[in-house]
Order: sequence, then structure tokens, then C-alpha cells
Amino acid sequence: MRAVSRLALRLVAVLVCSLVAAPASAHFPWLAIDDEGHALLFFGEHIADRTYHMPERIKAAKVFHVDKDGKRGAIELAGVETDEFIGNRSAAKIADAGSLHCVAVYGIYANTKLTYYTQHVIGKDGSAWPTKPAADVALQGIAKKEKEGVSLQVFWQGKPLADAKVQLFCDDGHEEGTATTNPDGVVTFTAKEVEDGLNGLLVGYVVKDSPGELDGKKYAGESHYLTITFVD
Repeated sequence: MRAVSRLALRLVAVLVCSLVAAPASAHFPWLAIDDEGHALLFFGEHIADRTYHMPERIKAAKVFHVDKDGKRGAIELAGVETDEFIGNRSAAKIADAGSLHCVAVYGIYANTKLTYYTQHVIGKDGSAWPTKPAADVALQGIAKKEKEGVSLQVFWQGKPLADAKVQLFCDDGHEEGTATTNPDGVVTFTAKEVEDGLNGLLVGYVVKDSPGELDGKKYAGESHYLTITFVD
């Protein structure tokens, strides 16, 4: 297994198009559910890194629940800071099926607009996992438990995203596998790569020629990053 400290040096492996600068710290938002059933949103290098400070735009991002049938509802979270966790936590317990989603525009970095998409697939029962993309989420994935592992289909603006690099991390943050989506946007990780407990997936997609303006500043392109967590 490769050390997570190398993640910042390997971000190029998750870019679909060409090399575009990413934050030097290589931190990403992640969603999970704690042992008491509450939703967690945190910002770290990997799913075990839960004590890094929360950027304001991530902290203010809205989280919503999507059930298996696609019904969407907002979730209220509040900031929490302890020695073990810095991030947002829901006061209410989360339903035991469906998925959690969060979209946050981070800002402009190296003349590129950064947008983060964050998901958590709820529960260990793969039959209760969503089978259709959530509405109005540009970059997302549909995870599916297979006989020998877990597959992921990646979608960009409602269509399967081919040739996207996907990295798999176990619950202590080590990289367990890397794969590239096929023409249908699908990758599969084997049972040897997927570990018991929480697993994390990281996908990057770059749109080079997509100029615009954010907060009065112009940018030339867009970088989109997707993190997905699930329990095996």
C-alpha cells in the first residue's frame, strides 16, 4: 500500500484531461456516518483525516439525503470541534438507506474554478444502495456491490464519464487500487482491494476551456473533484 502523504504528488492520476494545478494541501471534503447514525462532513487528505480545519465554503455547504427512489431532502448540520473531529455533524440520525450528497464551490486556484462533489452511500446492504443518479448533481457516481468486489459508474452531467481515473482508499487512508472508467463510465475494484469498513473513492474531471467569473475574478478552466464513501 502506498502512503497517503504521496496523494498530493499523485493528483495528476485523477485528472481526466490534462494537468491542472490543484490545492497544494490536497484536501477534499468527505461525507460519512458516525457510530450513532449522524451524518458527518469533514475536510481532509483522506477518510481517516478528520481534524483539519474546515474552509468556510465547505463548512457552509448544504448536505441532502436522496432515498433509493430519488426523493431528496435537506439535512441540517452544525459545526463540531473536538480533538478527534473537526467538521459538521447532523443533530438527527440519518435514514438507513439511500445516499448523502454535497456540492461546494471552493473558489479559484491557479486560474481554475474548483468544485467539490461529495457522496456517502448509506449502509452495508448493497440492495438498498441507489441505482439511479441524483437530480441536479453534475459529477457523481453510482456504486454497486458485485459478487467479487464493488463497481462504480461515474456520471458527468447525467451521462457516463469514460476514461476517468478513480482511486480507492481504505479507512486508514492507504490507496488500495486505481482504475480507469470504461466507455460506460464503469470501474470495478476486487474484493482484495475493497476492505472491511469505510472505503473512499476519488475522481477528478477537468474542463480546460471553460472561462468564467467567480467573486469578481476571472478563471480559464474548471476542475471538478468527486469523493464517495461506502461501507463494506
